[in-house]
Amino acid sequence: MRRSDLEKELALIRERGYALNVGESEDDVTAVASAVRDGQGRVRAAIAVAVPSSRTKGDRPAQLAEAVTAAAVEVRAQLE
Repeated sequence: MRRSDLEKELALIRERGYALNVGESEDDVTAVASAVRDGQGRVRAAIAVAVPSSRTKGDRPAQLAEAVTAAAVEVRAQLE
């Protein structure tokens, strides 16, 4: 991956609040991750889920992303 492509991907991740990997690292694996930030906005941890891609048809990746980002927000609230 070129640096410019990586920078674009990171900008997209920051914008939407989560990273999505569909078969990029492992065939038939979809993964979603979201950062857990502290009160100053610094990343302190991450929450991720990985499932077989065969189980992520339709809007399932969006549902997973919503659940993971909500969990990250909840963890942040618990840590404050």
